[in-house]
Amino acid sequence: MKKIARLMALAFATFMLASCEDVPSPFGTVAAPSKGEAIVVTPSGSGTAADPYNVAGVIEATKDLASGSTTTTEYYVTGYVTNVSQYREQYNSLNYYISDDEDGLTNKFYVYSGSGLNGAAFTSKDDLPLGTKVTVCGKITNYNGTIEFQSQNKIVEWNGQKGEETTSTIGTKENPISVSDALTRINALADGGKTSEKAYVKGKVVKVTTNQANFEKFGNLNYLISDDGTEANTVTVYSGDGLDGAKFSSITDIAAGDEVIVFGNLYKYVNKTGTMTPEIDSGNYLVSLTKGTGGGETTPTGEAKGSGTLSDPYNIVAITEIASKLEQGKTSTDDYYFKGKISTIKYSFDAEHGTATFYVSDDGTKTGEFYVYGAYFLENKSWVDGNTQIKVGDEVIICGKITNYNGTLETASKKAYIYSLNGKTKDEGGSSEPSGGDTGGNSITAKATDMGFTAQAVATSYTMTDGTVLAFAKGDGSNDPKYYDGDYASVRMYAKNILTITSSKTIAKIVITTTAGNGSTKYNGNDTAYAEGSSKVTIKKNSDTEVEFSGLNASTVKIVNDQEATSGGTQLRLSSITITYAN
Repeated sequence: MKKIARLMALAFATFMLASCEDVPSPFGTVAAPSKGEAIVVTPSGSGTAADPYNVAGVIEATKDLASGSTTTTEYYVTGYVTNVSQYREQYNSLNYYISDDEDGLTNKFYVYSGSGLNGAAFTSKDDLPLGTKVTVCGKITNYNGTIEFQSQNKIVEWNGQKGEETTSTIGTKENPISVSDALTRINALADGGKTSEKAYVKGKVVKVTTNQANFEKFGNLNYLISDDGTEANTVTVYSGDGLDGAKFSSITDIAAGDEVIVFGNLYKYVNKTGTMTPEIDSGNYLVSLTKGTGGGETTPTGEAKGSGTLSDPYNIVAITEIASKLEQGKTSTDDYYFKGKISTIKYSFDAEHGTATFYVSDDGTKTGEFYVYGAYFLENKSWVDGNTQIKVGDEVIICGKITNYNGTLETASKKAYIYSLNGKTKDEGGSSEPSGGDTGGNSITAKATDMGFTAQAVATSYTMTDGTVLAFAKGDGSNDPKYYDGDYASVRMYAKNILTITSSKTIAKIVITTTAGNGSTKYNGNDTAYAEGSSKVTIKKNSDTEVEFSGLNASTVKIVNDQEATSGGTQLRLSSITITYAN
């Protein structure tokens, strides 16, 4: 009976429900969204600080933005944080999504590399909880079909709290700071830090480093500036826009020698290997541009001499005049001979590359320099260990092609060589001028890559093929010396680190080749570094990438990257070491 009663009850319920289907609801049919079901939101707002877009609004307003394009003005958009996808440690920023509802059931909008409240740095993904209601301010870009906030955006309101807007600046358009001042401020920042205020920085363009493909993709330029237009003490202008934030129309809109005032945040960029680059961070733009005459270096003065042949080489005034007639991006079809004295060495010769990069002038000073880029050694050959190393003051005749590389007049990379060095056309080995002690004996070289150290681990000791031992130690410093691999492989000697060299022979001289620096940041040791053998010898910096200790005359030598503090200062990044023994 119970079973029959149940069946009858079920049949009655089914009948009643079916009968109700034809009865209209007095309130209409409302389908309440369930989790995972999208909600339609009407676009609203005008994108201003007073009237921000909602997410639907910004999507509607920017739907026709062409791929690769970026808005010229900043927009304000309000939404809820629904997903934090990545913490970008090197930029102290976050990649995240915002939506018109806390559950992310509506359209989402991507915020790329965003900063915290009024530009504050993020320290982890946890800094921005899901469900936080934010108003984001920044430019909108179409990156390969994805419309999103461009980097350098920031949160201006956080769950109803507005940060104090910073209106002060470092310098003004009328009274900008120099590149040297900018470098001082950047070096004082913590690694990865940037100034809260934007700065007006005045300098001369050294070179544009963005290639055509990247320009066509992003529409902005990376370039170097310095106070005098040379490559000494530069700041990198990263992902910069044109005048008043407009996009550049061409990669040649700015060139070496142009005088600019750039407005943006100063930034101490440090990559994963610890290499620091002083920058004006992305989101910067020009507020002033005065076209130069081309060539970031000082134009040489005097009389042009020579005919460009071996028997009658051009002087530096003449080769500069010839090069200045080339259009940007053009290289000469002919080889020219020109003569001068080495005035500045950017990269000494090394066996890995076989080339050197340096400047020459008519009198050996930095006035009227010409850039010799990526030149081979004597006889148009790659330099090898044991060959003579160049130094400032050497007289050279260069043979090769010249080019106008984005406004910088220089020799074409690996299409020029040193025809003669201090009158010699063939190498006899050793140094072009012995310095300090009797260095007539044999020498031995070891590269950091051959020392068998574990990458990013403490460097300990290495025995060279002749039995000489290199022993690295922390000394009185705060950090242990470490080995890093990669393109700039080296043993990094930090403040007060020690390298003790013990040999069965008498050591006369030690030359250390270091990795290249970035802008004003060098890795050739502190100026107070020294070596202690039979006497104490202060470091001699032959170039940005080569240091020397001579007159040692001892079988045990201790090299100390000394300075007053136990941290900071200039690292001595040992890429290779050459020990010359006494007779």
